[in-house]
Amino acid sequence: MKNRLDPLTKFIIRRLLIVGLIFAAMYYFFVSVLLTMGNELKIGDTLFSSLPPETVSSRNIIEINNLELLWMKEMNIDNPHRGYVDLFVPNEASFVFWSPQSDSLVSLAFATGDVLWETAVPHVGELKMYDGNFYVASFEWMEKLDNAPKDLDGSFYSCSFAGEASLVAINATTGQQTWGYSYLGADDNKMVINQENIYLTGSQDHGASRSLVRIDTNSGTILERDCYRWPKQKELTQIPVDESWHPYPSPYVVVLQEHKESQLSREGVLLFFVAQENRLDILDGQTKEIVGSVNFDGADLNPWDIDVAVQGNIAVVYFGDSHQLFGFSLQRLGN
Repeated sequence: MKNRLDPLTKFIIRRLLIVGLIFAAMYYFFVSVLLTMGNELKIGDTLFSSLPPETVSSRNIIEINNLELLWMKEMNIDNPHRGYVDLFVPNEASFVFWSPQSDSLVSLAFATGDVLWETAVPHVGELKMYDGNFYVASFEWMEKLDNAPKDLDGSFYSCSFAGEASLVAINATTGQQTWGYSYLGADDNKMVINQENIYLTGSQDHGASRSLVRIDTNSGTILERDCYRWPKQKELTQIPVDESWHPYPSPYVVVLQEHKESQLSREGVLLFFVAQENRLDILDGQTKEIVGSVNFDGADLNPWDIDVAVQGNIAVVYFGDSHQLFGFSLQRLGN
């Protein structure tokens, strides 16, 4: 004898299925909105997104005013999608290109664009530059590094989610490793550098357990470590303000999308770089006058996809969607 569902049960099941489908559709819609919210920028009739779409074809310069093109280089990035890029300036002669998609630090000469050195840094959790060195924290490399001096107490392993993190110092001028160790009870995603101290922190038990390791920037030696495990409560050493060198603002350059006075009103800016359709204008930060402009063919420029490094009268511009670096000589700057 076949089992049959009574009409009321069938009605309830149908309604539950309908509610489930409606909920799934609403969930998909709201997740899509949240993922794109704050990641779009409209200029005229063009909508730009900071999310990583496919790359575009290489751009060519079709007109240049009050600038001299010194060099152009296409960067070899394995990942076909764009990703964020940092341009560090460790000295007057060179800058360092860093992208998670390239898995390496690449030093290039400002004047020629020639590669001076390249150092592999895969699996980066956090990367910062301070006092002439890059400091790279990672969950990887532990098997290739010794434990930090005097870091032999295995009980600290349970103080952080990963249990252990590696930290490597690399000379920002030569690309050579200065020192590298692994540290028990630390995670790789919260690094602060201040007064020749590196602070690595860790958390466990959904944040209820906390740890801190204070490290000497010059040697990698542990200067202080502390840990409390839930349900114990205590105050750890207060972590100071981060003093590591970030690509912005040093020197202070700003990329904008329009020549609006509200955006050009910022003080202390050396140069404004304004991307409008296929043209890039460079404005004096004090006078707001255009000191140079470049017109390109190909896709419109995306202001969120442009990185800049400046040294003296040379400006280096990177377009993330086409993976191109351009070096320009500026003929005139404001006072």
